[in-house]
Amino acid sequence: MERRVEARLETQETALVKNLNGAEEAIEAGVADISARGLKLLLPVKLEVNTPVSVRLGERILLGDICYCRQMEGGVWSAGVALTHSISDVEAIRNLMKRLLEAEEEGARPRDRVT
Repeated sequence: MERRVEARLETQETALVKNLNGAEEAIEAGVADISARGLKLLLPVKLEVNTPVSVRLGERILLGDICYCRQMEGGVWSAGVALTHSISDVEAIRNLMKRLLEAEEEGARPRDRVT
């Protein structure tokens, strides 16, 4: 019997997963399925339960925590991610950050005083 509140959509997309507790490089992972509250990743390495992660999926960045991680055949790890946040337009965020940094630099420059 299915106990999930939301349906999961099966997929064969790839994503970049970053452990937010460490300085490791992003890991390429397969995305087996996704729903509004979570996703299932197929990873080459084990991630500990409760590890916060970012998952870059196309132009979206999903933030969440590992809720399980089980080894499967062939050395692949199946990991569940309970999602906490989603950032859907990465390019818009980059542009906003650029404008904010430019405005900050502009504000830090000495200005000519008009008397």
